[in-house]
Amino acid sequence: MSTTNTLTWNKNPEPDVAKYNIYRQVGSPPTKTPSNLQASVPATLTTYVDTVTVDGTYFYGITAVDTSNNESPLSAVVNKMVDSIPPQAPVGLVVV
Repeated sequence: MSTTNTLTWNKNPEPDVAKYNIYRQVGSPPTKTPSNLQASVPATLTTYVDTVTVDGTYFYGITAVDTSNNESPLSAVVNKMVDSIPPQAPVGLVVV
């Protein structure tokens, strides 16, 4: 099973933003730690597509990083549940 979570955000208005860091954690909100850093994208982008392969609730937050490597606080955290397990088949079907 593989699916994608697409993140979009508003461009940071500061002229010296160099990149955005995307933090992700499954099951609870991420913190700004290396283990939660999912990706970094150039400041010219405001979209990131995350391919996920495990069911669960994925929590995301982003930061802006300037040309001096100063990193903003984490944005508001958003989440998306990934559920690839189909429901059970219906039962009790009859023909009359």
